[in-house]
Amino acid sequence: MRANTSKLSAAALFGAMLCGIAGIAPSTALAQKGPKHPTAPIPFEQERARERGDRAVLLLNEDASRIPGHRIMELPIINGKMGEHARLDDNVEIFFPFGRILTATTEFHKYKPVGAATDGMGPDFLPDPRFDRVKNFDRALGSVCASERIDGTPFKVELRRGSNNSLSLVRSMPTDQKPASDQEAMSYRVVSSMDIRYLAREEPQADRLYRRCMQNASAQRISQKD
Repeated sequence: MRANTSKLSAAALFGAMLCGIAGIAPSTALAQKGPKHPTAPIPFEQERARERGDRAVLLLNEDASRIPGHRIMELPIINGKMGEHARLDDNVEIFFPFGRILTATTEFHKYKPVGAATDGMGPDFLPDPRFDRVKNFDRALGSVCASERIDGTPFKVELRRGSNNSLSLVRSMPTDQKPASDQEAMSYRVVSSMDIRYLAREEPQADRLYRRCMQNASAQRISQKD
């Protein structure tokens, strides 16, 4: 996730966003009868809603003015600009440059630090229960349609396509958030979008994987016709 964030209250964040930081107004979204672009739930939104005890499920391509204020934790300042990104609960970062949620990024770590480092010792770690969502990538993100290894490492990137036409790039990566006893622990970064252009903006490898994915899909359709 990105650094250099400005921490504000949720109410101030939401009010600032609606008052023009993202160039949108609540009346615009409410006046629309339906989405002009294909939408799909941000992955694992249903699980987050159950944890919070509400029904505030956000969609990719949804008007950003519909984001409930209580879900906004931070409004990062990136390259001197404020209002194109927001950090939500569960550390989900969304990108909405045109008033629509174009990408959603989440990281999954096997452990979470507990307490601060003392006497030169590192923090203690406990298993993060949300890491179990990694086991449900097939259901939440769709099946893998293209993947590749990162040269010289045990890590890889994979492009997944959901039944709702959402696209997600999953990157496995090393993590410092682990006890010394677990040498094989890794983290995952997931970027989801409805449009390969914006997915590739966050993860340039997505464009190459998408081309391979489409070639495979074309080959499959031809064989089915035969």
